Amino acid sequence: MFTFASSLPSDIKGRQTWVPGRQNNTQEFYISMVVTNGCRTYEGWTIETYHTGAGMADPVFTPNATSRAFLNGTNLQFDVNSYPFSLDAFPSDTNYARWESTSITAGFGSGSFYNDGPNGIQVDNPEHDGWIVCEWYHGDNAPQLFQMIEGFDDVGLNPDTDIPATCSRALLIPQWI
Repeated sequence: MFTFASSLPSDIKGRQTWVPGRQNNTQEFYISMVVTNGCRTYEGWTIETYHTGAGMADPVFTPNATSRAFLNGTNLQFDVNSYPFSLDAFPSDTNYARWESTSITAGFGSGSFYNDGPNGIQVDNPEHDGWIVCEWYHGDNAPQLFQMIEGFDDVGLNPDTDIPATCSRALLIPQWI
């Protein structure tokens, strides 16, 4: 007859409390928006995870930095819970649009992210053409992050100026904590 002893400590509940800064061994940062063209209302605001459902959020910008981020290999993760929460931004021209939505979901995300210094956080994909931030689903004070899709310059559109008036072309710059 075999018997099993539990290796779980008796104070497991207290030890599973989430504390920012424990999800990674790299330096964390806030992601700040630097407007390159368009509406400058939200210049300098930082990405916040805007809860949209179980394990899902939209990346929106707020004036107060609260959502810590870090690069885990090529995954852009957010230290906002006790499990991985990551940006999904894998550009693919599946809807024949100039830009596509991004999201933040539980798990390791999609996209091959890197910090390009003065050009900020980028996606290593030939279809990625930068970032656009727009007043969208969540109202005037929570502009949402979208990704621009490469290839629309060939149809007579200027990717820097032919955007809706409530949108901005932007760089996503790490503000190291």
